[in-house]
Amino acid sequence: MKKNGIKSSATTGTTTPAQAVPDTPTMIGINFGDSFASIAVINKEGHADCIANEDGERQIACAVSFFGEEVYIGNQALPQLVKNAQNTITGFRNLLGKKFAEVPPAKKNISAPIVDLSGSPGYTVTVLVPAPIASTPLSARSTPAPTRAPSPPPPVPTQKSLTVHEVAVLFLASLRRSAEDFLGRPIDGAVLPVPSSWGPSQKAALRKAALEAGIKIIQLIPEAGAAVLGYEGSTAVKPHDRTTLVLDLGANSLTLSLLSTKNSLIHPLGDLIITDLGGSTIDAILVSHFSKEFTKKTKIPITSDDTRSEAKLRLAVDHTKRTLSASAGAASCSVESLKDGIDFSGSINRLRFDLLLAAFYTQITGHISALLESARLQKEQVHEIMFVGGSAGLTGLVEKVGFFFGESSGVIIRDDIDPSEALVKGSVLQAKLLLEISTEGPLHAATAEDDHSIATANASSYPIGIVFPGDHDEALLSLVVIPAETPLPVRRTVRVGVSKHDGAVGFEVWEGVEVVKVVQSENKPAVKGDDDEEDEEDEEEAKEVVVEKKAFIRALKLAVNGDKLDIRISLDVEGKLEVEARESGGSDWVRAA
Repeated sequence: MKKNGIKSSATTGTTTPAQAVPDTPTMIGINFGDSFASIAVINKEGHADCIANEDGERQIACAVSFFGEEVYIGNQALPQLVKNAQNTITGFRNLLGKKFAEVPPAKKNISAPIVDLSGSPGYTVTVLVPAPIASTPLSARSTPAPTRAPSPPPPVPTQKSLTVHEVAVLFLASLRRSAEDFLGRPIDGAVLPVPSSWGPSQKAALRKAALEAGIKIIQLIPEAGAAVLGYEGSTAVKPHDRTTLVLDLGANSLTLSLLSTKNSLIHPLGDLIITDLGGSTIDAILVSHFSKEFTKKTKIPITSDDTRSEAKLRLAVDHTKRTLSASAGAASCSVESLKDGIDFSGSINRLRFDLLLAAFYTQITGHISALLESARLQKEQVHEIMFVGGSAGLTGLVEKVGFFFGESSGVIIRDDIDPSEALVKGSVLQAKLLLEISTEGPLHAATAEDDHSIATANASSYPIGIVFPGDHDEALLSLVVIPAETPLPVRRTVRVGVSKHDGAVGFEVWEGVEVVKVVQSENKPAVKGDDDEEDEEDEEEAKEVVVEKKAFIRALKLAVNGDKLDIRISLDVEGKLEVEARESGGSDWVRAA
């Protein structure tokens, strides 16, 4: 039986019981990205909070640097990329669970070079270790001679090899310590988001590294699902059925995901991963811009061989990019001794920045168009857009994507939370949900493994609805009962008013297809120019998503006395359909043959 501790009061001499340690397990969320990581906890109000580490950083750089006898982890390691790049390790998360032969060629020349360690990717760094101490000479009586002890020899440089697994363990352990220092107690488990492209070997490697770092992973969830949870947890509005586009702009890749949410169940419609487009692309554009500005001012060129100058600029433009994401004004870029001992100080305003990134934004909207086409969706069928990642909060990007969809689409751009905190907040909210699930319930077993059975459940391919005789538009479904992409199994019951004929009523069940139609044309109000002449009225198309008939399924006719009918349509996990109906208030269901 646990006993509460006793705490002494130095001023009154009395004792007060220390706060009892809660029995609820301490769960956290960790977003372990390829470039940055973050930690989230549930606060006293039950909300998700992204916490800072001991250095005050909420976005912690995934970097480990060895300098002499010191080891720098996190943001402290980034400055080492300037003078100590060969001993500074970055970009190691995505290498977990991979063989050396599977490492992309472009990844082999950044920061510390990736080397082959018995078929696995790893790193070789130079560290200083204490030199062996010479033995003290003995006297004739086998006792140390009364001589002055020599000063310890200086440390000697030694080559040290580390696998990706060992680097990940070192970094994850630092995250665990930061979380425990903040909470004041050990953590019992964590939920982590992982890319949808990760296979079983990479997930197993992450679990193994986390366990050795002292972190028990309760569940690994898809990054897109974590983003939805993060955004939904920030609002009190009850979630509704919708189609969501998640735009995750990471440091080294762009991931686009289309998700369908029906009855609070998330079903993936498709995703697209572009590995050569990300925040590092923006950094490269800014580095090029400020390099040209420095050359213009000083007549000193910065070439591709000036690795130290480029590293200094990359560290500086990251701050510039974050400033432009957070404010509407100009952002500065200052570097001490950029080249040949000459300092550099420049600035860039929002307009110039967006002009530089115009082609970058166009690439992103092009990939969105390709994803919609592959999923057979039109812009009007997307209800909301969620931005994820530190670089995704750029105002120019948000405006460009909004302009791509257009006002007529009615799409909502979510801005509830900081995009850089969406994944980690969603992860800790998932951990909170897992704590609320009974250990004896069926959901507990479903979430024990990372099979993502809920996220990848079968779903209805097309909407299913009913048609009554005499409907005014014979090409459309009168009422959609089961929308497209509804996770299976599902059973829906609707109550409708009917007009009976000869004491009976009949209806048909159809499979439909969603199409976007122009329902009307609206004219914008005339605008007077400076010469008081009215400009010509601009026509704006108004579009609407309708469900047309696609394939007849079956029909049902039954005798009724009243004017209301209950219709029940069911689909099992294999897609087998059942149609039943009864007069409202009745007890016997009539099943369609």
